[in-house]
Amino acid sequence: MVEFKLYKMKNLLTLFLLIIPMKSLDAQTVVSTGNVSGTWTKTGSPYKVTGEIIVQKGSTLTIEPGAVVEFQGAYSLTVDGQLKAIGKKNDSITFKASQSIIWTGILFIRNTQTDTIRFNYCRFENVGQQWKSYKNTFPYLWQKNNVMVSKALFCVYSSPLVIKNCSFYFNRPRLNQANLVYVFGNVLIADSLYITSSSDTISSSTGMIQVDSAKYYSIKNIKANSIKDFNTLIRAADCNGIMSNLSIIENVTGDKCLKTQFVVIRDSDIGIVRNINLSNGGRFGIILSGATNYQVNNCIFRKVSNAIGSSGTCTGSIVSNILIEKCGLFGVTQATFFQSSGLLIRDSKFIDNIIGFAVTQEFGNGTPIFLNCNFQGNNGAGRIEAYPVFINCNFQDNFSYKTLPEGNGPNIPYTSGIIITREFYNSRPYFYNCLFWGNKDSFGHGNNNIMYVDKIVKGDFTKCIIQGDSSDGIVGYDENTFSEFSVPKANLTYNNSNGQNPGFIDSTTGNYQLLNTCNKTAYAINKGMSGNLLIQYPYNILLSQYGVNIYNTTDLLGNPRIADDTIDIGCYESIGNKKVLKLKNTYNDTTVCYGAGANYNVKTMGAVQSYLWQHKSGSAVSTVASGSSLTLVNQKSKANQYRLMVSNNECLPLKDSSRWFTFNVNNPVKKGITKNPNRDSIYQNETMQLTTNATGYASLLWNTGSTAAGISFLGSSLGAAGKYRFSVEGRKTTGCLETDTVYIITKSGNSSIQTPFANSQLTIYPQPATDILNISGFDIEGKTLVMQIYTLDGKLLLTQGIETNEVEINTAHLQQGIYLMTIADQSTGEMIVVKWVKG
Repeated sequence: MVEFKLYKMKNLLTLFLLIIPMKSLDAQTVVSTGNVSGTWTKTGSPYKVTGEIIVQKGSTLTIEPGAVVEFQGAYSLTVDGQLKAIGKKNDSITFKASQSIIWTGILFIRNTQTDTIRFNYCRFENVGQQWKSYKNTFPYLWQKNNVMVSKALFCVYSSPLVIKNCSFYFNRPRLNQANLVYVFGNVLIADSLYITSSSDTISSSTGMIQVDSAKYYSIKNIKANSIKDFNTLIRAADCNGIMSNLSIIENVTGDKCLKTQFVVIRDSDIGIVRNINLSNGGRFGIILSGATNYQVNNCIFRKVSNAIGSSGTCTGSIVSNILIEKCGLFGVTQATFFQSSGLLIRDSKFIDNIIGFAVTQEFGNGTPIFLNCNFQGNNGAGRIEAYPVFINCNFQDNFSYKTLPEGNGPNIPYTSGIIITREFYNSRPYFYNCLFWGNKDSFGHGNNNIMYVDKIVKGDFTKCIIQGDSSDGIVGYDENTFSEFSVPKANLTYNNSNGQNPGFIDSTTGNYQLLNTCNKTAYAINKGMSGNLLIQYPYNILLSQYGVNIYNTTDLLGNPRIADDTIDIGCYESIGNKKVLKLKNTYNDTTVCYGAGANYNVKTMGAVQSYLWQHKSGSAVSTVASGSSLTLVNQKSKANQYRLMVSNNECLPLKDSSRWFTFNVNNPVKKGITKNPNRDSIYQNETMQLTTNATGYASLLWNTGSTAAGISFLGSSLGAAGKYRFSVEGRKTTGCLETDTVYIITKSGNSSIQTPFANSQLTIYPQPATDILNISGFDIEGKTLVMQIYTLDGKLLLTQGIETNEVEINTAHLQQGIYLMTIADQSTGEMIVVKWVKG
């Protein structure tokens, strides 16, 4: 029952006077402090809440679509029982504050109801900050996060919270407003949320959407638009996931979200962050702080102050397929920073940024690995004060972003390729198969690819190509003497490449793929590391710590990464014909059940022009397919042999083939069909029913097109008298097929004899009879009935008692001719004699 405290009318006159001016106004209901339950409707809206209200344990408050709940001050709704707030697509439920004030949210605290807590198609407006008395109830939250119990939805130690198709608005320009969703110690599922604001200030230091100490969360399809100032959009902290049910944040977009941390993962283990798209503003895109075993992929960041940052230990976490473009803030921050150990950044592009990256040890060991990344066109490619590893990376067409004047001394022209420095921590980066080309320092000098700032920093360059080589491409500047120095040999491990041009397709247009045609081959092809790479550092680290097998990777265009067991320099492979063609697939013999199939796909080393799948029967070989995959299903004959042949007929014709492999399909299992009547023939005016077992089958299909467990038909509906085939296929839940077939014979004729007997009407059919003679219509109650068959000369052939309403007599053994039948009721002595014909 809803405990409304409504204003009471003193008398009818007062009621009349009040109704007259309200005819043009919407209805409203005033709800004051206390317990609430029952149903709030659209017609009763707005529900004006004038104090703290509670849904008590054991009670339910249902809010119907279109209803409006308007808080008249910093009040909240606490739910100890159940709240049902399920709106409709074009008729949302609204929770808001009255004009120029705030309200303090809906609270679920230790609410472990059996049902999931759900909100669907709801609109939340203007939730504000407010300390509540729960501060003493949850001291851990305050000690850890200084959390205020004032969110649009605050859910602590409660049942799973599911929020879908909801929107959050901050439209109080001058009020300090609070977070949206906070979940602690339980599950959050959020899908299709929209967030926007016209407020100057929003306090969200712990996340507009925050999960804390959760075992699972799913936050999907979030849109944030025109948020002027809030700290964090999505924050997950102290969440330890499980591999069978990965926590996930995906499909999050933001536009004009200034001063924003978009996604923050802190001190959590196992999860996915993907499809994050942040453009046109933002302070941070993704921050991983102590985030282990996280997968971050397929994200785009444009015009963000800092796209990705990491700190602490991030063991097992992989960032892949990320585009970072036009990010960073001149004189303030770099596009990305990495202050962590255990992080892998792979297959990503850093384009046209203010300082593409910085790696330091301020909040971690600073040992990330960069695999197959492209740093191009950045105003300062990167700054290193740590121990990162770069594998198969390009540093091209970057330019220095500034010079550093030191007192009255000369400017220091910071390089645009890589700066290796030691301001607070030691540095020793490692570079494998990397390419440095076309980078210019702040004085406009070319070939200034790598700069040492401090004589004690070190760098290792293995199988790299550096434009200008060590004499020009790697330089040092002494910040104390403001002068250039030669890098000490002990601090530089480097294989001189003599400045050989790598052989780009067209570096003037930014096409840094490696050229390889019939008459011209790029210098950088097969200049990298070779041999068994899986046992060499750093490739053994990629495999052991991240599960990345370099032989199964691709370049930034999706081409196979390795040919001839040698890696091309940089993050792009050569195009066109390779000097190797090798099938890497092993096709094993396969036996499947009838109805199932098998797919065979292709993995090759080198370029393929044609695929040829062949079938062999005896000594005869035929072509069955010409694509990069083959699907075999329902091949009924035994020992079908197949193989794949690949060829490259360009400059250097090459071929390779798999061994012959056998594809067998077991014979179908008979499914079983029941006939009613249980015989193989019917007359044309009879009905036959065929049924099969449907339990345990994903689908059934009769040759008539029916998908039911049984079919029935009249003999004459099949056409002329004759033999007809009926079959059924049952597909098991495993994918296997079981089949069966029956044949039904239809016969013409089937006239009958009608005769009264013992208060009943008997029907004797067919006439003439062939194999079976039927008698129906017996009234057997209280009677003793006996049927006998005689020849015309009085010879007794059969005596049979009658105990059912219908009798079936086998006449197949009788010769054609005329016979007599007697039917007698021995209890009354009544008897009839019937003449019938055996055909």
